[in-house]
Order: sequence, then structure tokens, then C-alpha cells
Amino acid sequence: MDIVVVGADYTQPATLEKLRETARSYRDDKDVKSVDSWFKTFETWRSETGLTNSSAAFYTDLGAFLKLQQYFSKTRGQTQPAKYQADLSFSRGDGKKLTASRMQARVAVPNAVTPRIAVTKRLRDTIKAVGWADAWVYGYGHLFTDRDEIIVSIITDNLLICVLVVTQSMVLFVHPGIAVLICVCVCGIDGFLLLLMYAWDVPLDGGTFICLAMAVGLSVDYTVHVAHAVMHSTGDDDDHPQRTRDAVTGMGVAVFQGGISTFFGISLLAFSHSGVFVIFFKMLFGIVLFGLSFGLAFFPAALRWTGVLCKPSHSIVQRGEGEEGAKKAAEVVMAEVENGDAIAKPVAAEP
Repeated sequence: MDIVVVGADYTQPATLEKLRETARSYRDDKDVKSVDSWFKTFETWRSETGLTNSSAAFYTDLGAFLKLQQYFSKTRGQTQPAKYQADLSFSRGDGKKLTASRMQARVAVPNAVTPRIAVTKRLRDTIKAVGWADAWVYGYGHLFTDRDEIIVSIITDNLLICVLVVTQSMVLFVHPGIAVLICVCVCGIDGFLLLLMYAWDVPLDGGTFICLAMAVGLSVDYTVHVAHAVMHSTGDDDDHPQRTRDAVTGMGVAVFQGGISTFFGISLLAFSHSGVFVIFFKMLFGIVLFGLSFGLAFFPAALRWTGVLCKPSHSIVQRGEGEEGAKKAAEVVMAEVENGDAIAKPVAAEP
């Protein structure tokens, strides 16, 4: 982890005291293993070589210190002052004024998200407590801490928006009752997917968020085909169980084959040495498993027992023609049959 200080006047005693306090505060932190401070090494070198801590000679002594390749300290052992050149930034042009400096600390970063957020906040509060005008801490282990802190609200908001949009879109094409059942299935699949993540200890981060968003679209795919088959069933309008069975036996096979082919397509990711691809496999495996379960089991059962079905597309009543329209359609059909018989039978010759 880097501890960066910018814009301080290093010739002032108050600034030097803050540098000492900063290093001391992080050394006392329970999660910080060690702190490598250029200023602490510089002060030790000054003291052991008989140089005074004069503010006027600060930059002169610092230049001489940074030119040393090797230096044996009585208290710190073998050191390499020249390596601290990478921790210091001087003004452009003359390069005589120190504009920014960095200390490096080894920090034990927890694997769990919540403890990692707590450690990052504490380390940031430490640098603020010293009283620097412009300073911060940065470490790769804490790179996504800000995102992880709000990831739950991000996922919740985006999934709710996706589900609402899907439901509104389904209402345009299917019966409102079926659209609601599709929405329930989508929520159920994502809910069971979160439980699977908990069981497999899959972290809730940006990658899994993408998979959860993908699950919304794939979940619709597993249910909407069955719903479409029910809508276009040629069975009796009032025989809901039979129409559901026809839809599952007809379209369910294709949905099942699609899920199995998806599983075989991602199965090789399970043997990857990259953790990202393994997590991707786990998420897609859950999507396929729960998608097939809800699409071929829960959704048809809900349709069968609730009776929330729209009329088949071939129904005349669905087009708003009512009983009168049905009678007219029957008359048209009978007339066509009679005309066909008249054409098929030759007219008898007059004697």
C-alpha cells in the first residue's frame, strides 16, 4: 500500500513531524505488517553521519542521501538510499523542490468483502487524522473497495429495473397474468442464484453482477417459449391442464435441449486455472439449472393450477367477434363446403 503526501513544505518542522506521526500511526495498525519510510531512513542517515536536522540544509542533505547506492546503518542494517528516488517527486524545471513523497506499507488484506472495506476505511481515516491537506492511501488490494461497499444497492437497483422492463415488455405480447408469472420466475431464478453463490462462496462483485443481469434475459428465454406455446395451443380454451401439457411436451423438449447444449458449452470452464472463468461457469451453471427448473416445472405448474391463461391465437372470440362472429364464420364455412360439393359433382345432362 502506498501512502502519498502532496504539496507539503518539507523544510518546515511541522511537516517533518507529520511525516514521523504518519509512519508511527501505520506501524501501530494491527493489519499493517511493516512501513518503509524514506524519511525515517533519511533521518537515521543524518544522525549517524553527524549531520544536523537543519531545515536550510534539507535539500542538500537529501540530494547526497539519494546518490548513495549502499549504506550500512547501525540500527537498520544494510539499506539502499538510491531506491527512494522512486518515492519522491520534485518540481519540474529546476527539480529542487520536493512536491510529493510516498511511504510504502505491507498490509494484510482480508479475503472477505466486509472486513476488507473496514480495513480500507480505517487506513484512510488514519491519514486524515494526521492532518495533511492533501494525502491519500492506495493499494491494489483495496482497489475495488468503494465499488464493493455499494455493490448491493447497485445490483438491487439494476435488477429491479430489468425485471420491470421485462414485465412491461411481456405485457405487450402475452396475457398480463402470464407476464406476472414470467416476472415471478425471473425473480425466483435470480434469488436461487444468490443462494447458490452463498453456498459456493462466490463473491458479490462486478463479475457476478454481470452474470446476475444476464440471468434476467436467459430466465425469460426459458419461460417465454412455454408461454408462447400455451397461447397458441389448439386445445380447448377451458381445458387449462391439457393446454399446458401440450405446451410442455411440444416446446419443452426444445427448451430442455437448449439448456443442455448451453451447459455442455460452458462445461470446460470448470477446469480453467483462472478464478474468473471458474466463477463464470458456476454462475452460468446455476442459470441453466434454475432456468430449466422454473421454465419446465414451476411455470407450467403455476399455469395449470392458477388457470391464468389467455385465449389461443386461433380463437375467434379472442378477436372480439363474440358469438355473432362465430355464427357468421360457421355460415361461411358451410357455404364453402356446399360450393365445393357443387363443383365436384357434374351437372346431369338434360334428356
